[in-house]
Amino acid sequence: MNEPMVWSPKKIEDAWEIKQKYGSNARYISGGTWIQLRWESGEPVPRHLINLGNINEMSQIRLRTNGNGFSIIMGAASTLSACLNHPDIQKHWPIMVNALGGIASPAVRNQATIGGNLSFGYGDLIPALLVLDALVTWFDGKQYVTDKLINFLKNTNESSTLVSNLLTEILLPKAIVTTTFYKKIGRREAFSPSILTVAGTYKLNSNNEIDQPRLALGGGEELPHRLFLVEDMLQGQVPNDALWKRVHAKILELFEPCSDRFTSSQYRKEVAANLLIAGLSGSLV
Repeated sequence: MNEPMVWSPKKIEDAWEIKQKYGSNARYISGGTWIQLRWESGEPVPRHLINLGNINEMSQIRLRTNGNGFSIIMGAASTLSACLNHPDIQKHWPIMVNALGGIASPAVRNQATIGGNLSFGYGDLIPALLVLDALVTWFDGKQYVTDKLINFLKNTNESSTLVSNLLTEILLPKAIVTTTFYKKIGRREAFSPSILTVAGTYKLNSNNEIDQPRLALGGGEELPHRLFLVEDMLQGQVPNDALWKRVHAKILELFEPCSDRFTSSQYRKEVAANLLIAGLSGSLV
């Protein structure tokens, strides 16, 4: 097997130009853990790899303040360990600490990047980022575009146009919720999809009503996604056992995961509903 040509640009614009030149024969990498896994398993690897590790601004993590509070911006080439150990992330986004700490081993987290986990499409960070209403920025060759992560994933999945766009930053708005939860079930290998990943956030208003609930599911061959209909059910409701029973039934109705060689669809449905209710009711461990 011929080794691929590795390019190491120092500017975002140069990386994008290389990708345009070689098209489907080139791929952006940073930590390279996913490419390495594919290569070792005998899967084809692009002839050209564009290493983003030498682009300084893509490895920076910074807190940004404004009149509405603050947010944190993570360069797409920031390692999972750098994100996990960042004091501002630890203080203000504990759900990220939970999610990051459950990915692979410390050695892999020292190499793998947050952008790579997103680009994988099934990364275990994605449900947590979805419920945090994360934004992403990418370069399209002419300008930097910022949009919600959920839209970026949807468009990338539906169109090959965005595949060549270069993800540069992930932004987390200031968390305003009082309750967050995250749980991953299953395999822990580098970038192997978990059997199931659930995440959620919500707060209670002055009337003890659920406000701004966000729920997400992922894992296996299931593209991570929000549960908007379930969120609508929860909005404005007072938490109680009757509500949890209705929500549990709705999750079973809506969630249609695929079976694979590890678990059945029915198992995933039941576990997803149970974990989400446990998270909402404060009993998830």
